[in-house]
Amino acid sequence: MDLEVWRCQVLDQAVTDFCTWQGWPRDRFFEAAARWGEVGPALWAQSTPTTFYTGWTAEAGQVAVARNLIDQASRLYLFDLLQRIITQAGRPEAYLDYGCGSGLLSYSFLDQLGDAVLCDVPNSNQEFLRWRLAHHQQRNAAAVTPEEAAALPEQTFTLVVCIDVLEHLAEPTAVLQQLHRLLRVGGLLLHRSPWARDDEDLDEHLPEATADWHRPGGGRDFLAQHFRCVVEIESGGLYQRIS
Repeated sequence: MDLEVWRCQVLDQAVTDFCTWQGWPRDRFFEAAARWGEVGPALWAQSTPTTFYTGWTAEAGQVAVARNLIDQASRLYLFDLLQRIITQAGRPEAYLDYGCGSGLLSYSFLDQLGDAVLCDVPNSNQEFLRWRLAHHQQRNAAAVTPEEAAALPEQTFTLVVCIDVLEHLAEPTAVLQQLHRLLRVGGLLLHRSPWARDDEDLDEHLPEATADWHRPGGGRDFLAQHFRCVVEIESGGLYQRIS
């Protein structure tokens, strides 16, 4: 199947599921997504960086989920890359998407994954994802919080995905070290972190995240020491754990 056609079908099914979950007509979904430019900055103005994402609940949560589904669907190169990883490296026995948001990217590949763990902070994104997994009886996947993921045994996963997450965290190096602990030696990490952004009305990237990542011994150095870059992508790449 053509990747673009498949991606559109994936988003269409997600919109249908979201509207079923909310009891909405389909046009209301797109109206909600269009309101992010109003709702996002208002929530950011009254939040801290820590509480902003957990504040995606109630009406703000509806808008955030709709916007996140469309945003994830827009990144065709990630669908293409993940498909190529699975095709070339084989079916991942155990898979982690850390900071999955609405989970659209990973959800789209569940039939090609072994056990899948989709991780993010508690908010409407996670509520929708939990409902969706249960609604479609996706028994090989679970939605968990970062605290629950941190409690998992070391070297649990063969493939870890962490897309556009670390730049939002005050201590990204510590999170990368945690992902390293959870990933098996020889396992793959698909990571992307744009450390600077000028083209967004709402800039959620934390300057302390950039400083922590680039400090001597920080995440950039840790990544170079413990991983081998397999494929470079914009602001990140596919890495294999070597130690």
